[in-house]
Amino acid sequence: MRIAICDDEIEQIEVVVDFVRSWGEQRGIELELFTYTNSPELLFHWSEGKKFDLAVLDIKMKVLSGIELARIMRRTDEKLIIILITGMKDYVLQGYEIEALRYLLKPVSKKELYACLDRAKELMILRGEETYVIPSEGQSVRLLYNEIYDFEIRSHYIIVRSTKGTFSFKKKIEDLEKELPASQFFRCHRSFIINLHFVNTVSRMEAVLDDGTRIPVSKSRWNALNDAFLKYYARGIGV
Repeated sequence: MRIAICDDEIEQIEVVVDFVRSWGEQRGIELELFTYTNSPELLFHWSEGKKFDLAVLDIKMKVLSGIELARIMRRTDEKLIIILITGMKDYVLQGYEIEALRYLLKPVSKKELYACLDRAKELMILRGEETYVIPSEGQSVRLLYNEIYDFEIRSHYIIVRSTKGTFSFKKKIEDLEKELPASQFFRCHRSFIINLHFVNTVSRMEAVLDDGTRIPVSKSRWNALNDAFLKYYARGIGV
């Protein structure tokens, strides 16, 4: 999850960064944080092609306010998730204008920021924008969740089947399971984690994916898999 944090008060940046990092650690989410002490610097990187999933912007900044910065970024990225931080309630209507996820009053509350980050994460999953990075000694590969069919453990290596090909990396499947959102990925067998987005049918013996692949289902996990499958589509995520 790529997050930009922009505030001309260094102390405020440090507080937000600490909160965001602790949130990522608690949720098991890999983060890439980019901090800026002025809006022109962020805008320059944005114009050069730097992309973010989420931008946390202080409203009251010199040269270019957080509202003005958000307007510019919104013009080229309608899906960018924006959180505004301010010391004044008067800016709330402008926050709605640029479709901010929410605006937070200073001093920023860890509980409120966590709630915003949880919501941002959920939105990314709903949109199919969340990614998983496949580590590699050469060049790491970033895959959208909705590009991953399944994970399989073989001789201490995770085999990833995706719409972009097959990849492998070394990791325990138990650790991988903790990193993935339970709302979309399910460990149906001791050796397999499947993406509910690609599940076509489930039975007590196997799950059949959209590409025809048949994945074994452990007897003890069938009921939980069936419940997860129904909940996933009931939420409208898989439609």
